Amino acid sequence: MRVAGWILAVALMMFSIANAQQQCHLTIMVKDAETKKPVSEAIILINGKQSGTTDAKGLWQKELPCKNISITVQHLNFEIATQNIQLSESKQEIIIWLKPRTYRLPTVPIDVRPEFDQMERLEPTHLPVLPTPVPSVEKSIGILPGVASSNELSSQYNVRGGNYDENLVFINGFEIYRPQLVRSAQYEGLSAINPDLVQAIRFSAGGFPAQYGGKMSSVLDVDYVQPDSLQFRVRMSLLGVSASTFYNSKDYRLNFVSSARYSSYSYLLKTLPQKGVYKPVFLDFQTAGTYQFSERTYLDFLAYGSLARFKFYPQNEVVKFGTVNRVLQFTAYMQGAEINGFDIGIVGTRIRHKTQKDAELSLQMQYSRILEIQKEDVASAYWLGQVQTDPQKEDYGQVIYALGAGEFHIWRRNYALFNIVQAEGSYEQKNQQLGLGMKSWTVSDFIYEWERLDSAGYSLPRSDTAVLMHKFTEGQGYQPLYAMWAYFTKNVSFEKLTLIAGLRMTYWLPAREILPEPRLSIKFPAFKNWDLNIATGLFYQLPFYREFITQTGDYKWQSVKSQKSIHLIGTASRTVKIAQKDFLYQSSLYGKYLWDVNIYDIYGVFIDYWANNDATAYVVGWEHRLNGSLLPGTESWISLTFLHTQEKIGDRWVERPSDEHFRVSMLILDRVPQVPNLRFTMLAHFASGIPFSPPPETTYALQYRNTFRMPPYLRIDMGLRLVLVDKEDPEGTSAIHNPALSFFDKLWIDLQIFNILDRRNVFSYYWIRDISGIYYAIPRRLTGRLFNLSIYASF
Repeated sequence: MRVAGWILAVALMMFSIANAQQQCHLTIMVKDAETKKPVSEAIILINGKQSGTTDAKGLWQKELPCKNISITVQHLNFEIATQNIQLSESKQEIIIWLKPRTYRLPTVPIDVRPEFDQMERLEPTHLPVLPTPVPSVEKSIGILPGVASSNELSSQYNVRGGNYDENLVFINGFEIYRPQLVRSAQYEGLSAINPDLVQAIRFSAGGFPAQYGGKMSSVLDVDYVQPDSLQFRVRMSLLGVSASTFYNSKDYRLNFVSSARYSSYSYLLKTLPQKGVYKPVFLDFQTAGTYQFSERTYLDFLAYGSLARFKFYPQNEVVKFGTVNRVLQFTAYMQGAEINGFDIGIVGTRIRHKTQKDAELSLQMQYSRILEIQKEDVASAYWLGQVQTDPQKEDYGQVIYALGAGEFHIWRRNYALFNIVQAEGSYEQKNQQLGLGMKSWTVSDFIYEWERLDSAGYSLPRSDTAVLMHKFTEGQGYQPLYAMWAYFTKNVSFEKLTLIAGLRMTYWLPAREILPEPRLSIKFPAFKNWDLNIATGLFYQLPFYREFITQTGDYKWQSVKSQKSIHLIGTASRTVKIAQKDFLYQSSLYGKYLWDVNIYDIYGVFIDYWANNDATAYVVGWEHRLNGSLLPGTESWISLTFLHTQEKIGDRWVERPSDEHFRVSMLILDRVPQVPNLRFTMLAHFASGIPFSPPPETTYALQYRNTFRMPPYLRIDMGLRLVLVDKEDPEGTSAIHNPALSFFDKLWIDLQIFNILDRRNVFSYYWIRDISGIYYAIPRRLTGRLFNLSIYASF
């Protein structure tokens, strides 16, 4: 009996093994659920393990053990599909249908190709965000040629020789305004554009179409996501928290996105040379969406609210500067406080109706309210001395004798309130568009500020009978301003040529100006796979607020005219192959001529205009860029810009404050070899220094205007991302099938190293005098090296 039992056990074991090893041939056909076409390069996962991709016919075949299996199909352009089956037949065939994705969570731009209307599309993707201390879409714009942004604390940028005030910014077609009183970038806080909500970005560095007007340098037009389901996303870091909600109703009539953000950059600001107690608080809330009344009628809406408060109690600052053989040290001890804040509220609605003839009528209304408060009362005692540079000396690195000592006292009480109402109606059919609009903004402000300088025991400027201020500005104004406009654009296509012509007419009521702006863009194939794009036109800039105020506080509401420019831009582009991969190369030559120019000085991010319209200027530039995919679904970049701009003051040409001779920007997005879940990002900028001048109150200000230059700007930021879950990743992740993490659509951890070289870039200067009456420019520097850790989750 014992022998019979063993024989039976062995027989059963052999039967089990034979049955376990029985193989079934499985064929999977993957198709698009909408077009019914095969889907190639779809990733097939069997029981959570990657098992290859579909071929050009959408087929995948393999021999598998005959048992229950789980099939998961992934593709970058489709939603993930999962199906469980029992393999029992020797040959088995199934069809899996994939639903196309309707949106992707945006963070960084990809697939940037020139669109003919001179607006470039930067389509965001789900891969790593830019490693910047202040996350914003504007930082991604900074990698484009012709765009300069040399302050990591600011979301402001200038384009092709312009300044911060010359850029149009839109969210879902509603215009966004920048603060006007902010002097230092550390006060700015959050950009109005939330990068976690962005679906598409359109940008033009010049030559933009006629539907955009009122500025003369660039247009940034951002669209937010239109979700198709309920989702939540959270981002947490040492610098702040962001939470977003994406919603679509069951009947698909209402969809919206909402977000709330909180940020406090005190951790980052501690790396500034100016030491003290920083208390920044930045909050914002926004929601945007669409409600469908009927099959042809829609209501779009946007609501945005922002609160920024910045308190700083300075204590001391030590700055070393000079040459290798002559090092100077500026030491200042301070007391007092800076309290700055601004509140922004925007409400906008747009009704769209699509006619039966494929035309669209729209009516848009927007109200914006901006309140800015600037309070400052800071007294400083400073000491300027020469540092021992001989390493053989015992006092090496120490101050060996004094060059000067003194005090300065800054006092400000500035307030500004802006109420802006604008409306626009448009009619669009096929390749033509017509629009009418108006804007009314009311400015109410109070400016009272002074600076007192005491050098070598004397209050400067010196007087025996009174205490005179080094600088004094006082003003109070209330003024309603109005503008009206109309535009028309027409797109005409021939066999090998496409043309967009447009005309914009603006009436600027305060100066009673009628401003015609004809514009033209042409695209055609040139030679050897090159495409040529030419754009030209007139671009006028309406004064907003700072342009009306002189440096002494006088207002020129009626006399300040719009600044005017003509653009001529030629762009050649083609696709090139590098290491078996396609890259887009593009080269642009451009020139601008400007008249009725309002000369300005810039202090940090504060623009101080002369309010005279008494200059002419020009800009010439040559740009190059190369972008392509190193990591699937991303774009890596390198851009190079050469630029020169001057303005004519009287009979003399001088460099403008934005005369940055060259700039190189680079963005690298890649995967760490052998570790597919680890992503690498590097963002680098290197640029020549921009001009600066002696202070305007000195006798040398005009003679030496913009003859000095700041040191070159160099900054490298890096990031490492550990991807734990990413269901949109075409190559999958090792943790995606971990039951403990299956709740998440995305989950990753970022380690960022800001300013990895610890280079303290200069953004402006103090000016002081020594006992001999010699002026010294004391550099004001930006942040140092900093580590940041953040966690992102989507579910």
